[in-house]
Amino acid sequence: MKFYLLFLCINIYFLVLVANEESQKKSKDKLERLHVGVTKRVEDCQKRAEAGDQVAVHYTGKLLENLEVFDSSEGRRPLEFKVSSGQMIKGFDNGVIGMCVGEKRKLKIPSAQGYGSRGSPPKIPPDSDLIFEVEMMKIDPSHSEL
Repeated sequence: MKFYLLFLCINIYFLVLVANEESQKKSKDKLERLHVGVTKRVEDCQKRAEAGDQVAVHYTGKLLENLEVFDSSEGRRPLEFKVSSGQMIKGFDNGVIGMCVGEKRKLKIPSAQGYGSRGSPPKIPPDSDLIFEVEMMKIDPSHSEL
């Protein structure tokens, strides 16, 4: 009986140890900040997107964890929005600032700058880091009112 109890305790100890290592590994894999990578540069950039500009982009959004596509503008019209107006998740807004028409970027967005602990069910689970491949199609500069 003592041997059985000792065997059970050792197994429980190792299960807890493995679970803790998995938890630490997952937390290490989580993004802490926005990563912006330029995948196609534009030689002669006339205008860079900035806060307040109306822009149009093509995009593909994926979950970082498994690279599953959750949304894309492929086969549709480009997505239009006003930069830094709150229409888009924070990481997407920040990731397109400074882009030129024709430029392509890959954005790795941490959950905190994406959909956070709420996610966007059913396609985006809570606390999901995201990847967006973005191509700038159009920039209409903001016009400040006098």
